[in-house]
Amino acid sequence: MVRARSIAFVSKKWIIESNSTVSTFFWEPVYHYVFPAWARWLIPPAYGLFFALVAPLFWWLSFHLPGQPVLNFCILGGSWGTLTHSWAVSRGILDKPPMLRGVSPMVAAVMPFFEFMFHWCVIVAVASAIRRWSGQSQAEGGKLS
Repeated sequence: MVRARSIAFVSKKWIIESNSTVSTFFWEPVYHYVFPAWARWLIPPAYGLFFALVAPLFWWLSFHLPGQPVLNFCILGGSWGTLTHSWAVSRGILDKPPMLRGVSPMVAAVMPFFEFMFHWCVIVAVASAIRRWSGQSQAEGGKLS
């Protein structure tokens, strides 16, 4: 059992940091073809913050949907990946960056579901591990199996 609030708090930190890092890493090969040059230092932290705002909604929903909360959280994250990548395809992201030319729009929308599902699962696992290693009491608050 792990404490749900602790994981939610630590998850937000990891979501911000991991998404900001990924956004920065993919700026040159992908994002600079779609966004203006002045956005190079604005988009990565904004991307991380936006995901950190969506994460609590997903966390709340995952406990209110039938089934396992962690699985629900990861599926919601995968769905978010499909939504955001579909938006990027509509902005022409498959036409501009050389590394994405020729990629099927269907692949660009379906593949992120599994990528993001894995990504959000890793975030929950890392947050849970940090919470466990920090020695927080498991007797407090809501439980997550």
